[in-house]
Amino acid sequence: MGQTFQPQKSFTAWPLYQYPGWPECYDEDANLTQDLSGSTLPQVRIVASNDSIIEVDGWLAMPGDLEVDDRYECPQFWFGCHEIDGHTWYEIRCGKLPWQGQWKYYGHRVDISRNGYLGLYAAEGVGKVDQSTPLWRLHGLDAQDIAAGKLLTDLKWVSRDGRAVKRLREGDFRYYFSMEKGGELKMALDVVALGAARPMMK
Repeated sequence: MGQTFQPQKSFTAWPLYQYPGWPECYDEDANLTQDLSGSTLPQVRIVASNDSIIEVDGWLAMPGDLEVDDRYECPQFWFGCHEIDGHTWYEIRCGKLPWQGQWKYYGHRVDISRNGYLGLYAAEGVGKVDQSTPLWRLHGLDAQDIAAGKLLTDLKWVSRDGRAVKRLREGDFRYYFSMEKGGELKMALDVVALGAARPMMK
């Protein structure tokens, strides 16, 4: 496997959930608040409650209808670029929170659980990958469009084995990222910095 880590093409961004119909369906008078990224799209969140049992922590999730829940954190993510046999892949890791230093999921890598959900897992060796490393294609992304302050839309996260990430609703209020079942999921990325060699805030 011929592969090269490309720090100059790696970047940090706020990942956002592009809900169906956006932006045509967006109602400026609706009761929506801007996320930390400055975008009106909802941010991808990490289930991380201080009083929860560890089994429910670390999952990538999105708020559902009218959900108000403080059991989330909204970090930036790092997209480490790897050129492998002529194709571009990204190693996705959790960055820092804007209001504090390192937290428990800083540097953790997005991976797939045994049940097919996306969560954060501890991993060493930033920028070093092998056949077992979870890597992602960002379908719809033009690398020439990546620049600080750009909002990149209509993206799909696709796993190394060619499966697109889906959104799976569980209960009344929350969506999870799933590889096994669920509806179509489109993502947007609000780019913070290009040329980020490590998963950290600029």
